[in-house]
Amino acid sequence: TQVWHRGPVREAGDRRSDRHLVAPIVGRDRELASIRRLVDRSAAGEGGALLIEGAAGTGKTRLLEAMIIAGERAGLTVVTAAADPLGSRRPFHLAVALAASAAADHPSAAAPLTELLRSVEARSEPVALAPPGFARVAVIDAFVARIEDLATGPCLLTVEDLHWADDASVAAVRALLPLTADLPLLLAVTTRPTERSAATDTFARDLGDRGTIHTLDDLAPSDALTLARLLLEAEAGPRLARLVARFGGNPFLCTELVRELDRHGHLHHNGRVVELGSDDEAEVLAMRALGGRLDGAGPDLIDLLQVGAVIGTTFSLRDTAALTGRPAADFARAATEGIERGLVVATGSDLRFRHELLRDRVY
Repeated sequence: TQVWHRGPVREAGDRRSDRHLVAPIVGRDRELASIRRLVDRSAAGEGGALLIEGAAGTGKTRLLEAMIIAGERAGLTVVTAAADPLGSRRPFHLAVALAASAAADHPSAAAPLTELLRSVEARSEPVALAPPGFARVAVIDAFVARIEDLATGPCLLTVEDLHWADDASVAAVRALLPLTADLPLLLAVTTRPTERSAATDTFARDLGDRGTIHTLDDLAPSDALTLARLLLEAEAGPRLARLVARFGGNPFLCTELVRELDRHGHLHHNGRVVELGSDDEAEVLAMRALGGRLDGAGPDLIDLLQVGAVIGTTFSLRDTAALTGRPAADFARAATEGIERGLVVATGSDLRFRHELLRDRVY
């Protein structure tokens, strides 16, 4: 099954934009079938809850987009919001975003909610200073009541990147879970499991008792090649296939790789096959596609990755400490950052580069 993203991968004004590359969803048949069932049930008057978790670039956003499209086609009221990396500093920031989304398309139903949360923003500091206190509970109760008013008919409420939300917002979203048992409210949330707070962990456990959890892994090699084929509308030649395989099955990075190669004219069509024009130039562009993962990385993480690249594809903090003469504890936080950025994965007590090209990039 393939689901196509609504927008083009190419940027506006691209001189080669006569042929648009769009990003399909491949290798997620089980998840897509689950989404269709949940949307159909909501349209029929039943509620539900879905958590999609996975590392950066594994396709959480694509699945959520597919769910929104399906919800719109089924006639559901759709309300969307996303947490941002600085959101944990602003109490109820995600609830405010949900209110703004609701007000954009459903002003009459969302007006009381918007008014409530504007008052919360105005006095966010005292609310935040009493996490278990009456003020926060009262705000959450009022928030739930407003969402309950909105969900008098089939409603899809999506929350992206819950791991970045403040604890008050997580508590507010968690308080919506009981509504899914009694109302046609479909709640869909995405998160990265390695970046979850204690509040988000509690939310995930509660949702697991009431709904469905899908954990996304990297694509199988055959699915990664299918992704490249669908993007290019042709089969990948041997050199291109080897390069795609080195990206480890991360859908986002595979898409970025194909986009960079195509944009710079390094892909050559020969009938139904697309092949690289030059291995060396392709390597440079592949490194560029990976480079964004290293932007803003801390110095300890850079040190960890560079030493790890010398050791091999798999390495340990102990080996890194031995080579640098620093305590292994110095690299513990860097290892966590690397996992969160999708640069390395933990395999027992070792770390492994998520993509072979990444090891080459930092070597």
